[in-house]
Amino acid sequence: MDRGDQNQTEGDRREPGRFTFLPHALEDMVERNVTEEQVRATVEEPDFTGEGDYGRLVADRRFGRTVVRVVYNVGRGEYVIVAVMRRRRIG
Repeated sequence: MDRGDQNQTEGDRREPGRFTFLPHALEDMVERNVTEEQVRATVEEPDFTGEGDYGRLVADRRFGRTVVRVVYNVGRGEYVIVAVMRRRRIG
């Protein structure tokens, strides 16, 4: 299906401006008391980034004594949030 967005600039692909939350990620956020702002901050300004399973990306960011971990994909002009976790940091 051609949607006419094939001429998207390289800058748009590297720094998406839109976030899409999958239903599982939204459930994680409610269950673990993580805000949308924390998820956005974790992806946009992480303390750690790495590669996850299935080619997904993983970002961690510390908020006080806890660490928020976000598993996501980068799509056409968007971050697709797959899962969200919260861990209590020791120390």
